[in-house]
Amino acid sequence: MATRTATQETTSGTKRADAYLEPTIADIWPKGTKGNHFMKWFVFKLVANCTAITCCCLYYVAPLMVMSLPVLLWLRLRMGLTFIALCLGSLTWPSSNWPAFRRVFQHLFDFFNVRSNFYDVSPRLDRKKRHIWAMHPHAIVPLHALTWCAFLDKQDRELYGVGGMANAIYFMPFVRNIFMWLNNISASYKVLRSSLLANKNVFLLPDGIAGVFYARRGQHYAVLKKRRGMFRLAIETGASIVPIYCFGANDLLDQAVADDSLIGKLSRKFRVSVTIFWGQFGLPIPFPVNMSYVFGDPVPPPELSGSNAKMEDAVEHFYREYVKSLKEAFDKYKDAAGYAKAELKIV
Repeated sequence: MATRTATQETTSGTKRADAYLEPTIADIWPKGTKGNHFMKWFVFKLVANCTAITCCCLYYVAPLMVMSLPVLLWLRLRMGLTFIALCLGSLTWPSSNWPAFRRVFQHLFDFFNVRSNFYDVSPRLDRKKRHIWAMHPHAIVPLHALTWCAFLDKQDRELYGVGGMANAIYFMPFVRNIFMWLNNISASYKVLRSSLLANKNVFLLPDGIAGVFYARRGQHYAVLKKRRGMFRLAIETGASIVPIYCFGANDLLDQAVADDSLIGKLSRKFRVSVTIFWGQFGLPIPFPVNMSYVFGDPVPPPELSGSNAKMEDAVEHFYREYVKSLKEAFDKYKDAAGYAKAELKIV
């Protein structure tokens, strides 16, 4: 992949500033297609809008369907049994990585006006070593994570690797298949460690479920102060961590539940996020936003030898260097992303 410096031209032929964010152009539209503007609009606007709305609605529809199953069985036995059969089929279907499926979500690039500074960080990535892609914030509904799968697949498929997902998703019919087609695995420490040692890159949302309840429109958080597992994981496997912040992710939706609420505490305890959220018109329809993926400098793991005490020191040093890289990238590109007055809070 060709690299560019601060003095070179962008793909549009204009000079870029140091904090330039390059648009991400989908390549799923057939080349040479002319006079088909309606179909292009249909795919990149209408279908993308339906995809985003469907993903948000699933957070309400899925639990409602489960709760209404007894009523359905009572009123419409055959329909209820058919639904159960479909769910069981989904849960037992041997889903696995499906590279072509990732490209489908390129239709979200234009819808969210996806931009990034990947051109800047790409030359500094050692393709022979393992990386942990660590993206903030988590957001209420992580649509930016879904778009990310198509983004990285397009930019450099060799860097893709696997994604970490909550174990609860394994028991969610249909949703689990989508996640597994995108090459997601359990986010448990043991499974992620095995993947990194097998020379696979890993994508994570380090904020975890707690990050859901810090998601507010106009607010920017990284839930890290009490989290050290990712840094231990990187030290043990020799993986570098690449901090990423997605501007716009928190502005997709708003919610009524706070992190210190009973629902928030129960969600963290049982590792299943439950919240009350809304978008446009008070419905689970995301607000129109621009997404900007901002990469910080890759942070290599410190060399470690000796006792556990040295491990603790190394983890804390690693944590500080990571936060520094994340904040520097956030502050450098926030104006270009349209958030000139934004401040990143580490909680």
